[in-house]
Amino acid sequence: MKPHYKLVCDYVFSDKKINQYSDSEQMTLNLAIDVLTTHGMGGKFMERLIQAKYRLADDGEIHGWDGKTKQNRPVEIKTETVNDSKKLFCEASYAKNTENTPSKKNLYLRETPILINSGICNDTGKCIYVMFTDTLKLNPNSKLFDMLDRKSPRINFGHWCGEPNAFDVKYKNPELVDKHYYSMREELRKELNNVARLPI
Repeated sequence: MKPHYKLVCDYVFSDKKINQYSDSEQMTLNLAIDVLTTHGMGGKFMERLIQAKYRLADDGEIHGWDGKTKQNRPVEIKTETVNDSKKLFCEASYAKNTENTPSKKNLYLRETPILINSGICNDTGKCIYVMFTDTLKLNPNSKLFDMLDRKSPRINFGHWCGEPNAFDVKYKNPELVDKHYYSMREELRKELNNVARLPI
């Protein structure tokens, strides 16, 4: 892991406060926080941090995916940031399905990716939670696949929250879950509340 990624991951995936770092580290972290809390930029940066934290390969050989696991499973990473217009709910959108592109539903059923969802705090840039969903464990008739088959695919946790064997919360920041409790939909709040404090 690159040194600056290691530093940013140490801050983003922890309950540490920025004043616990050296002056030079704080300068690096403040730049990272600016990016993480900027609409349209934070999500892409968080994808990179998740790749680094969970050692997901991104070697340029992956077509259309955000990484792959050690078992060579493709990975799709979706992030959302706390805002006033909608509540966190593992929501994600995809490029339109067209006659010239394979259906996202068929792609997911064929390549069985790991879907990773995360939430970002809009004040601190810290990660609120990370959830892994193994699409291989979803029912082939799952609502998630139906949504991926639409012309303009949009998904949210409500489409697969009834299949608990398929998803796993890998990380949560309890302080931020409490802080943003009412910025999340009930189904997501319930799932995060069911998870004990995870090691940081």
